[in-house]
Amino acid sequence: FLIKKQPELKSVTQYWREWQGELELIYAYLYLRQGQIKKAKQFLLWAQNNLKQESNQVPLIVKEESLYLGTVIELLLKDHQKALQHLKQLLAEYAGSERQSDYYFWYGVLLYELEKSYLQTIMAMRQVDREGERDDDRLFLLGKVNHDQQKWRAVISAFAKLQKLHPGSQFLEEGLYLQAQAFFELKQYNSGLEILNELQNTFGQLKKPEERFICGCRFLWQCKDMSKLMMFFSV
Repeated sequence: FLIKKQPELKSVTQYWREWQGELELIYAYLYLRQGQIKKAKQFLLWAQNNLKQESNQVPLIVKEESLYLGTVIELLLKDHQKALQHLKQLLAEYAGSERQSDYYFWYGVLLYELEKSYLQTIMAMRQVDREGERDDDRLFLLGKVNHDQQKWRAVISAFAKLQKLHPGSQFLEEGLYLQAQAFFELKQYNSGLEILNELQNTFGQLKKPEERFICGCRFLWQCKDMSKLMMFFSV
């Protein structure tokens, strides 16, 4: 409705000049919901420019919404450096926000992807709500960080929690595979094979069957169990 009325609203702009920035912010949200990301960004830039001019009168929640929307748009446009800067500002200026857990989550993700800042990523994930909807994402990322650092026991622990707390997680298949690798590195071959068997039984058609197959062969070779190895090749 508002999008249809946009040309008419322009004709009476002098009557809503005081809250023009907020209206443009609403339009930015609407265009984003419709998937028109570039148009949403344009309205957001107009909104932010007007909100700066009205800075003394603009409620904090509106300023936060403007910065939050900018973060979402930059993530969708894959401008991750800009998104990271927005998140740093959100965490610094809106410490009591209801979205703080989400801010920390995406902050941690970007620190990991862009900078490989393992310690900072772990610290950020500790601030993510463990009762929230991103807890499985949090555990998976913690497992990945520890895997990168070859902290094998921490890898096993993170993915064991992922499996226990979120058995339907979209990250579970990859998590179990990395957990099996961690068992291999610790020379706990039987435990690793159990995880690989569970992986096969749970997911059937695996996303990366070649890697799983090679990993299974490595386990069996290290186990020196030739009978199982031949059975594995015959599958």
